[in-house]
Amino acid sequence: MGVALPSLILLLIEHKARPFSGATLQLGRQDIYFDYETFEECARKLGVTLKKLDQITHRANDWMPTTKTIDDQTFFKSLGFDVFYSTDASDYEQADFIYDFNQPMPTEMHNRFEVVFDGGAIEHLFHIPNALFNINALLKVGGRAIHHSPTHNYVDHGFYCFQPTL
Repeated sequence: MGVALPSLILLLIEHKARPFSGATLQLGRQDIYFDYETFEECARKLGVTLKKLDQITHRANDWMPTTKTIDDQTFFKSLGFDVFYSTDASDYEQADFIYDFNQPMPTEMHNRFEVVFDGGAIEHLFHIPNALFNINALLKVGGRAIHHSPTHNYVDHGFYCFQPTL
């Protein structure tokens, strides 16, 4: 799961059209596949102003060991979110909420987030209808679900290969 440059561009375009704010929930902790300078450069080219941060934090990325990649906290805060959370089926990556999206979501979690970001989790779930229902239930009225999941021809990745038209 992660945010690569093509996903970054789409998120910046979405942010420019309708600025991000409030609370976001990421499905799984996202790896970020670029450094802060690249993030700033892409934002500048698209005419997007990033939120100024007191501290830029990083996370080691095994796929890019020579790049000083930023972490998900820096990424989501820079996009303008006030708070962000993560959820996962285990606490392996220290998610804020441990929950199996194959099961119905508890009602106390409903209507809490302006954005739910799926950067490559849903294809790993067995019960896609429950997962989509849960994502929708988590959103506040007018909220956005953003899916950046692999699609067809991504052989042996996850349980499902979605068509782009889904």
